[in-house]
Parts: sequence; C-alpha cells; structure tokens
Amino acid sequence: MTAAQGDTAWQRLRYGPLLTGASRSFAGARAYASLVAAVEYRRDRTRRRVAQDRIARWLGTSADEAGRVFRASLFSEALEEADSSRHMRLGANPADSVDIEGVVPRAGRPRIYGALHFGSPVLAFMGLRAQFEPDVRVIARELDRNNPMPQAKTAFARRKVAWVEETSGAPFFDTDDTAILHAREHLLAGRPLFAAVDVPGDVVDRSDRVALCGESIVLASGIFRLAAMTGADMQMVVSVQRGDRVLVHCRPPVDGQNAAALEAAMVVEMEAVIRQQPDEWWFWPFVLSHAAGTD
Repeated sequence: MTAAQGDTAWQRLRYGPLLTGASRSFAGARAYASLVAAVEYRRDRTRRRVAQDRIARWLGTSADEAGRVFRASLFSEALEEADSSRHMRLGANPADSVDIEGVVPRAGRPRIYGALHFGSPVLAFMGLRAQFEPDVRVIARELDRNNPMPQAKTAFARRKVAWVEETSGAPFFDTDDTAILHAREHLLAGRPLFAAVDVPGDVVDRSDRVALCGESIVLASGIFRLAAMTGADMQMVVSVQRGDRVLVHCRPPVDGQNAAALEAAMVVEMEAVIRQQPDEWWFWPFVLSHAAGTD
C-alpha cells in the first residue's frame, strides 16, 4: 500500500450519492453492496488477480470458486459501509441490532479483543461496549495524510470514526507513542481494548513474519507486544451481518508467555476464521509476503 490516492470519478460517486442512497433502507444497502462488488471486481485487474491467486492457494479452490469468494468479500465490505451509513443517518446506537455470544468474564484481567477486517467490526465493537464491556476502547492508526485510502473513502471513514466515538462515548486511541502509553495504562487498570489483528506489516514500524494458511506474510506486531507487556489475554471477535442484524461470536480467549506466543496463537485463530468464512474477509488483496523494516 502507498500514500493516499486521489479520487476517481467512480470513488466520488461511490462515497457520495450512491452511499447516501444506500443509507435510506436495508434494501438500498444491499443494492449498493451488489453494485460496488460488481464494479470493484472488474475495475482493478491487478488486485483481482492477487486476491484470487491467494484464495486459490490458501483454500485449494478452483479459479472460478476463488473469483466467487473474492466477489463476495467485496460485497461484505461494501455492505458494512452501507449499514454503517444507514445507522449514522438514523442517529441511533446500533447496539440493539447486535447479537453477541461467547464473551468470557475477565475477572478484572486486561484483555484485547482482536477483530479482522471482516463482516462488521465497527458494529461488533459498539455492541460489545453497550452489552458487556462498558470500558472497552478501540486502538487504531489515525486516518492521516499517509493513509493509503482514496480521499473520498478517507472522508467517509473519518465521519464514521467521529460517529462511533460520539455514539459509544469512547474516543479511539491512536498508535503514536503518547497514545500507546495511554492504551497501556488502560490495560494495566484492568480494562479492555478492541483492535484489528490483520493489519499488513508495511503500514507500521513494528512487524513480524508469520505463516498463515501455508504462506509467509508480514503482519503488524505492536498489538501483540502491548498485550504481552500488560499481561492481557486476547479474544478473537468474529462478526457477520445476517439480515438487518449483526451476529458476533467471540472465540475462546488465548494466552501466551510473550508477544511471539500470543501472536502465534492469534494467527491460528485468524486462519480458522478465514477458512470457515473466506467470503467475509476483505483483505485478500492486501496482506503482503514482504515488507520493509520488519523486526
């Protein structure tokens, strides 16, 4: 991934009038997701080839099946955008539309809930905070000018972050040095964090090479180090949209003596989730087998 890209006419249309229209109804959201998936599948041949080759390698599928999985993952990502936009327009906390299972009591111990770019992670966080974990906070990289997303998508993402912070009452922690110290204090006080664990290793300072589905890839490693230094366990959060509801499953917590052990355990969790529902994972084209500056 590179520096932020300028908008194309399609991106301005997607994140402008199309997404606005999608926010007006659940049917509109699904129509938006279908259209976006069809256009995105055709418009970027390189991304499509990378994604489908990886899907075929990891899952042992035919080329046709790999194409179907990739198109479905594009639909999943677009539906999350439309559903978030719909809730933003309604101006209400969507937590009542989230069903959660598998949360394990922490007994005062810190925990990091790990999510993938998969299904509906934002609504999973809001449901988790409203129903089980009133102190949970998100830790995520700031949407600054170095972000690789197009400008129109970045503008929408910033509106979504502002909405999540205002609606949940929980400002995000950034990933700079000062914010990490505050996140560390949050965990040491026995409170939980919510973070993506599938971040590609080229967008951060600290990264590790791991084996996922038989391929050596590079992932950001800071969240695993933060868990290890604070004694936190980690629990994978898996969310999917079913009709007008979001279903969230929390897999069993994992523990480790150090960051490497925690990372290895969470990679096992990632692989299990991706293999079970490959058509919900958005990052098929974006994980990398190489990156500069790995530890």
